[in-house]
Amino acid sequence: MMKRFWYINLALLIAASLMIGCAQTKSFTDSVKSVTPMGKSSKIELYDQVPNKNRWGIPKAELDLRIAQETVKLAELRKELAAEQETFESQRLVQAKTRVDENEIELERLKWESIDRSGLGEKDKNIIRIADLKVKKLDFEGNRIKIEAKMANSDRKINDLKIGIKEQEALIRNLKKGYSKSKKRGARKKLTGKRK
Repeated sequence: MMKRFWYINLALLIAASLMIGCAQTKSFTDSVKSVTPMGKSSKIELYDQVPNKNRWGIPKAELDLRIAQETVKLAELRKELAAEQETFESQRLVQAKTRVDENEIELERLKWESIDRSGLGEKDKNIIRIADLKVKKLDFEGNRIKIEAKMANSDRKINDLKIGIKEQEALIRNLKKGYSKSKKRGARKKLTGKRK
């Protein structure tokens, strides 16, 4: 009984010292963070104070970054286009298989109707088989119409993505042209500066 009392007191003492230690550590890390203000906002504030004549290579690096970002967007559009084209082709395959099934059922129905017209087989069973085949054909026709609607949506998305890709490619070309023009201007300034 006495041992249990001392164990409980020891556990409470350890827990209390850990809680106090954690609180002290948190206040210490907060004070360290407030002493070192070199975050993103301070870098921007310092950079804003740099004169344009001392910003060597920065416009080119900014343009290179922008071109790289736009190239990533272009790659994402191309990947999305490839996925949508794959979806379209999968739907086209399902549509073709549905047409095969639909035509097989139509052929089967016509065969049973010719058997019935010839007076062969049991009349009641022939009528039920023909009716079942007509219902199956209607189900396949409904599925085919749904697939064609999905294909029309995929086709529209593909066309939109192709337009988006062309626009993105034009944007990247224009950015690269702007870079080459600014590069030529910089070379001209260097040449005219040497002549003086």
